[in-house]
Amino acid sequence: MNALAKMNPGGEEPVLSLATVTGALDGRLLVRRGGAVFPALRAAGCLLEPEPGDLVLAVNEPSGAAFVLSVLVRASQAPGRAGLEEGLTLHAGQGPLTLDAGRLGLRAGQLLEMSAPRATLEADKAEVRAGALSLAGESLTQAFARIRTAAGAMERVVGRLVERATRVLRRVDECEDVRAGRYRLDAEDSLRLDAGEMRLEARGNVDVDGRKIRLG
Repeated sequence: MNALAKMNPGGEEPVLSLATVTGALDGRLLVRRGGAVFPALRAAGCLLEPEPGDLVLAVNEPSGAAFVLSVLVRASQAPGRAGLEEGLTLHAGQGPLTLDAGRLGLRAGQLLEMSAPRATLEADKAEVRAGALSLAGESLTQAFARIRTAAGAMERVVGRLVERATRVLRRVDECEDVRAGRYRLDAEDSLRLDAGEMRLEARGNVDVDGRKIRLG
């Protein structure tokens, strides 16, 4: 590697130059201009992270300090990295902010937060996978052409439940246990109970009323 050299020693004005990144050392970039290699800090305005082989715009201060201002030409075809180690906020004011890409990924090491007065998600297919998922809100409306739910166990606790359907088919392979303070079945057309064995038991009276009653 070429010897480190401080550029513009004793000058009075900053000097802009084209340089090539050769590597990094002790938190600084090593850049080469001509035959000299010198350390340079990445400027705060240089959001695109310089990589070895990149052609950059560098500035040398009269004090001997050097900064990389921007990446002009990338040497690698791999995706680049943009941001600051201290953190970065994208602010668009009242205007829109659009991220347009063939594939977009969001990764967070600890927490991913999204907050807005209103949010819309539209996709031909969406998947959510989580070890534990909690949904909380004042109201929930679902509208689907078809819903299929598969679970090892399900528990529902509601204050009031109203269900309405055109046709209901339910199959219980083992046992169904219904416990209620009051239980009522009201069929406008017909009601049929069919079982291998049937037992009706009441602690009080049993009333059977009909225009005709057939037993046996």
